Amino acid sequence: MVEQLTWAQLGRHKKPILFANIGGFWDPLITMFDHMLRLGFLEYRPLEYLVADNMEDILPTLTAAVAKVSEAEKVGEIERVERL
Repeated sequence: MVEQLTWAQLGRHKKPILFANIGGFWDPLITMFDHMLRLGFLEYRPLEYLVADNMEDILPTLTAAVAKVSEAEKVGEIERVERL
């Protein structure tokens, strides 16, 4: 998850990243992200992720997020992607 968030920050992709936070599984990590943002540790760019607290919300949340991103943007910046 953290690697995908990093790649998104670096412009390697613009695909939505979703935490399936079923039963609060990801709460400690999300709390840590909030803490790091408050302290200015994550100043570069705010983390962009979605959270779904139940199974029924996952697909609608992802569908709504994907509709906002063009196909070209989902691929990422070609120069960066090719270096991978």
